[in-house]
Amino acid sequence: MAREQVVVITGASSGIGRDAALRFARRHARLVLVSRRGRVLDDVAAECRRKGAAAAVAVAADISAEAELQAVVDTAFAHFGRIDVWVNNAGVDGYGPLDRMTPDEIRRIFEVNAIGTALGTRAALRAMKPAGRGTIVNVSSVLGEVPQPYAAVYSATKASIRALSAAVRSELALEKHRHIHVSTVIPATTDTPAYRHSANRSDHRLRAMPPVYPVGSAGKAILRAAAKHPRETTANLAGTMFIPMHRLAPGLTEAELAQLTQRTQFTRGRATGTSGNLFEPFPDADASVGGGWRGGSRQAMSRLMLVAAVAVPLWWLFAKSAKQGKKGARR
Repeated sequence: MAREQVVVITGASSGIGRDAALRFARRHARLVLVSRRGRVLDDVAAECRRKGAAAAVAVAADISAEAELQAVVDTAFAHFGRIDVWVNNAGVDGYGPLDRMTPDEIRRIFEVNAIGTALGTRAALRAMKPAGRGTIVNVSSVLGEVPQPYAAVYSATKASIRALSAAVRSELALEKHRHIHVSTVIPATTDTPAYRHSANRSDHRLRAMPPVYPVGSAGKAILRAAAKHPRETTANLAGTMFIPMHRLAPGLTEAELAQLTQRTQFTRGRATGTSGNLFEPFPDADASVGGGWRGGSRQAMSRLMLVAAVAVPLWWLFAKSAKQGKKGARR
């Protein structure tokens, strides 16, 4: 990456966005940090400057509001005169059976994740097209490929992000914008505070579903996407394995994920229903990079179990396909 690139990052107050901001800072980027939590953003901006950012400014904004996104663009141009990289990372979660989610909660998850990413991509394109160059990085999820029970709305919005990115890439190719790139980063379960911030209508306390990957895996993937411009890139092993398996055997993969969700996503402890941070930002005190969900050797064992759970069915399917191919060749 070029030094002192101008980088906009949404959802920068905690989790993946905060980790990515610090990684860009170490590469001396000039940062525009976006989140609803203005006081937290000021702290993140100061930390980024200490880590090496050439400059860092904070903009408190809701990405689902067009006027507030325009204020982000205006701030970037007022301070730095351009936008080189735009990372659409902000998102919200909701867990529980679909029929227990309120209509307003369903609508809000779509507003932030799907519409917010579309508006952010639009804002970035309008800033980059006159310059003829730039990079947009949209953060999806492995659940955008393999939908998860009790996270139906979230899964749908993350699938929409992948479709949006692919369609915009085609538009740019047709318009001959060869130096404007759109990449999609696809993380699996990541160690962030998001599970404490999520809406929850499951009647049980949420926890991160293993295997849980360090937040840095997603931050590194965002940096790679900004520098190398892949169409799509997974951030960790679970995504790398589940996506091809789902395309090869969708029913089997969805059944495996359903069982994994049932066993590991929720605790036995009861919980009162909540809208989480859908309508109001979470308290400033909970704005860390990590969520405290990793379990050391237990996580390593979970990853080995994941490899076994995915690799064995894949081996069986490939063997079956090869056997059928040989029979067909003999005929």
